[in-house]
Amino acid sequence: MQKMTLTLPPEVIDTLKQKAKSEGLLSHTTFARAIILKELQSVVDSNSITIKVPVKNFKELKAYVDAKKLGSLEVFATYAMELAMSRAPLSEAQKARVVENDGF
Repeated sequence: MQKMTLTLPPEVIDTLKQKAKSEGLLSHTTFARAIILKELQSVVDSNSITIKVPVKNFKELKAYVDAKKLGSLEVFATYAMELAMSRAPLSEAQKARVVENDGF
């Protein structure tokens, strides 16, 4: 194992401390490690990756998912993306370019 040292601005450290506390962790360094490991895991598993999409109407989306009994917001987002892709599929030329660039 190797040791790594990160130097972060005080504002980032304060944010890490607040987030760690809200997640029930005692140490902001443990929280930082968890974030790094989680992100690395999504890179390792090439068929599944975690993306972050900032939304301004989170409460409205969450309420919709709950009211319609659609599971979780993540499941609904995946469904919505797949639905959009099925309604507007790639042309053959677009597919060829994607495959050429190691897309899928």
